[in-house]
Amino acid sequence: MEKYIVILQGKVKGTLTSDLLHSHIEHLHNLQDKNILFLCGPFKDNDGGVQILKANSYKEAESYVLQDPFIAQKYYASYIIHELIEANESNNYLLDNSQTKTNLER
Repeated sequence: MEKYIVILQGKVKGTLTSDLLHSHIEHLHNLQDKNILFLCGPFKDNDGGVQILKANSYKEAESYVLQDPFIAQKYYASYIIHELIEANESNNYLLDNSQTKTNLER
């Protein structure tokens, strides 16, 4: 499984209800129970949020985003999804990665 960074943006302030919040949390619990949700949270500036999801494809990750009540009910106006190439000690922080090598050649 790959990891996908989801940025929720364009919060429509003044539209959050208790029902919407609880529906969103239920969605997060469901993703957590299925080992899909890696991390999530709002930005401190109160204008957006992030989710890191584990999925087999961009399309699969997007399907989870579209099921989120915060997106389905337009609490957030839009989202961006990026596939993450995880850098860590075991892969030498991508030093030998083809993308890194290509970027060095430019």
